[in-house]
Amino acid sequence: MHVAGHDLKGVDQAKLAQYQRIAKKVQAINAATRQMLVASGLETQATIDSWESAYQDYVPLMREDMDTGLGTGQGFNIRGPASKRAMGSGRSVVDILANVAMMRERTVTRIEKNKVAQAVMGLAQTAPNAEFWTVDDVPKLRVVEKVGGKDQVVERVDPTFRSKPNVLSVRVNGEDHFVTFNDSDPRALRMAEALKNLDADQLGRVLQLSSKATRWFAAVNTQYNPVFGVINLVRDTQGAMLNLSSTPLSGKRMQVLGHAMSALRGIYIDARDHRAGKTPTSAWAQLYEEFQQEGGKTGYKDMFSNSAARTESLEREIKQISEGKLKHAGRALFDWLSDYNETMENAIRLAAYKTAKDSGMSNAQSASLAKNLTVNFNRKGQVATQAGALYAFFNASMQGSARMAQTLFVFKGGNADLHNLRFSKIGQRIVTGGLLLGSMQALLLAAAGYDDDEPPEFVRERSLILPMPDGKYLSIPMPLGFHVIPNISRITTQWALSGGKDTAKHLANLFGVFADSFNPIGNAGVSLQTISPTVIDPLAALAENRDWTGKPIAKEDFNPLKPTPGHLRTKDTASMVGKTMAYWFNLASGGSGYRPGVVSPTPDQLDYLIGQVTGGVGRETMKAQQAISAGISGEDLPLYKVPLLGRFVGATTGQSAEGSRFYASLKEINGQHAEVMGLRKEGKLADSLSYLRKHPEAALYRQAEKAHNRVSELRKNRREAIAADQPAMRVKLIDASITDVMKRFNDRVKQLEQRS
Repeated sequence: MHVAGHDLKGVDQAKLAQYQRIAKKVQAINAATRQMLVASGLETQATIDSWESAYQDYVPLMREDMDTGLGTGQGFNIRGPASKRAMGSGRSVVDILANVAMMRERTVTRIEKNKVAQAVMGLAQTAPNAEFWTVDDVPKLRVVEKVGGKDQVVERVDPTFRSKPNVLSVRVNGEDHFVTFNDSDPRALRMAEALKNLDADQLGRVLQLSSKATRWFAAVNTQYNPVFGVINLVRDTQGAMLNLSSTPLSGKRMQVLGHAMSALRGIYIDARDHRAGKTPTSAWAQLYEEFQQEGGKTGYKDMFSNSAARTESLEREIKQISEGKLKHAGRALFDWLSDYNETMENAIRLAAYKTAKDSGMSNAQSASLAKNLTVNFNRKGQVATQAGALYAFFNASMQGSARMAQTLFVFKGGNADLHNLRFSKIGQRIVTGGLLLGSMQALLLAAAGYDDDEPPEFVRERSLILPMPDGKYLSIPMPLGFHVIPNISRITTQWALSGGKDTAKHLANLFGVFADSFNPIGNAGVSLQTISPTVIDPLAALAENRDWTGKPIAKEDFNPLKPTPGHLRTKDTASMVGKTMAYWFNLASGGSGYRPGVVSPTPDQLDYLIGQVTGGVGRETMKAQQAISAGISGEDLPLYKVPLLGRFVGATTGQSAEGSRFYASLKEINGQHAEVMGLRKEGKLADSLSYLRKHPEAALYRQAEKAHNRVSELRKNRREAIAADQPAMRVKLIDASITDVMKRFNDRVKQLEQRS
């Protein structure tokens, strides 16, 4: 098929100009791709010149059912020319534009991989060690060939050499070169296997599907989560300041912090300008462009296994152009969230990059320092691909733990042996400061009159708590990983302040901190959620009726023999969507306003499931709806339900806080009552009396039942008041009564517990 400047048979002449413009763009893309091959050393200029003289208007022609593979080599192993001459085929040509795009993408990937291989070869040349590696030590075979009609013995490269697992291929000036690792040295062979990705199995079809779902859960909780960016920036900044001590910028924390705001603006401007098709012009936006070119930004790119998959992707992009306003608005929101979180994720890294450059480091050195300052998500171990397909944050957890270890520890004498592992000087200071901070936290909470469960343990584990008047507190997120250190002394100090009570509980809390921080598959205590892959975690949580913090998801029936419909068991302020869906699920499955149907979920269960599937956007949207609804109806809105603010401010008073303690006490007292009654039925009266002396709150069983019934009655009155559009003050008075009933019961339980 001919292109611009030539007649096109069978083409609508009215569309000819459009086709010619497309053809010019395609030729420009192909020409730029060929020049990239020359500049990178993958091909010589002579080779490219021969291509261009042979094909005036070349485009890659791939046939249907042709499996070309990724074409980017094994790991960093790059060998052979960028193109192979086809011998012709009778099959139809398909996906021309997709193959043009794939050729560019493969070229870029091969170039970047080849840079790594060239660096390895350069290192082997400057640090020769025949016992570890050699360069271009190519074995040859003597073979007999016909030369001029006569048999002659000639030398040829061993045809099996290139494919050996200990051989790394490199392209330099259009020719293949080789780094051969000593296969009798386990360290050398391990390095070769890692460079060629021979130690990483490819994902099967099941894991590929799981990987897509897992990536979705990760994206909606990070990339598309409006709250994550703020929390992550606070944590990253603290972690970066600690990690800087293990870099050449150890004494330049203030310079890095001083650049942070400029970096935030520059990255945001760059991202939004590119989104609008503009070229960024600000100095910081251009610095961010340079930072990305040097490899400082973490991320991933889609790899298309064939041109059909690439065509589908292109068609989706084209379809988006013609979408309606509603879809455009939704996509614009997600695009903005992605740009916003990219800004938050890379701000402190770009600030460090700028500081490193100003300190005289090269661009490459500055980018490497910045990329590895916090968690480098592009680093992966041998099982990261497989584990990451099942557990969303497996690699992030592993890399975060490894980065923290680099800051805290050193090997004595430089010998990388666990027996020589010691705290570094800065590590000693970080640990000492962290332990002091944890003890001060425990003393501060005790001075404020907080109980051991105020605020909840999962909040105290991850945040620095600053008490405020009226039972409120500020919650400042601590850097993940490092937060373990103050928790050790906080939990120990709380145990000492309690007089050594509840030793098992405090030990469990301490174990939970370590498990949550260093267990790469996540931690939800001893539960199904801990081992469940990310995609089924929400179902496991619903089955166990507790979220990852241990907090109950839904309110259960006090008496299992008297079940109530799910829509009547609304905990706190459920969303209107959850309430409506719960009501209709119950009605549609044979239930009524007072009797549960076959399927009768609570609004809180549905809110939890929606929040898990839709991620941060869904959860914050529901919180916004709940806040508006509570403002209209007069219902009590707990602080943790307030969008964004709820992540930084909490309260130990109010209906939500009292309710958590109230229902936890009901569950505990029910279990204690069952224990006492069981001992009595077995005739062990003395044992039952001994148990009551240790757990006097078990005697509150009847009072607990009355309090629960009273709260249920008040909640029913509140629902009726809201349905009847009664004044908001009426609803507030009912909420105050509910809170009062729960608080009086909680205080009674606390008094008895303190006597035991």
